[in-house]
Amino acid sequence: MTECGHIFCLTCILRASQENTACPLCRNVLVPPKNTAEETEQAVANAYENGRSNGYGEGQIDLEEAHAEELSIRRQQVFERGFISGRRSASEETLAAAVARAVEIDTLRREISRLEGLLSFERIKTEASAAALAALEQSAPAQTNPRAEALRASPNVRPTWIQSHVAHGAPWQS
Repeated sequence: MTECGHIFCLTCILRASQENTACPLCRNVLVPPKNTAEETEQAVANAYENGRSNGYGEGQIDLEEAHAEELSIRRQQVFERGFISGRRSASEETLAAAVARAVEIDTLRREISRLEGLLSFERIKTEASAAALAALEQSAPAQTNPRAEALRASPNVRPTWIQSHVAHGAPWQS
């Protein structure tokens, strides 16, 4: 059966279609005619141009994606180098600071030792002076001036310079 509704046997319709692509009864086109060589060449040229255009667009997209990926990789590599450099600098600064603190601590320890030596020497001198003074006081009784003893014992007797000082408003302290 054809699209136009006519019924033929297979042998008859095949023989008719080899000579003509139309229905033998109503002449409706059963099979579209094959392209001519010129139309085929034009279709090939169009297909080539369509393929080339699509390929060019895809190539541009691929190139942009590859460039973006390369840029991203390069950016990541530079970031990692900077990160490692920063860590190294921080480590070096920390090490330098630790060495500086160790040197300062060593200097302070030496200063403490020096001051402890001086203090020890001063204690020895003070103890020796105190011992010598005690020995001196035990060996010789303190000599006092009788007039100075009288002045100390009598608060009413004051030297003239103290009396004039009190007259001007300064207090006398005994």
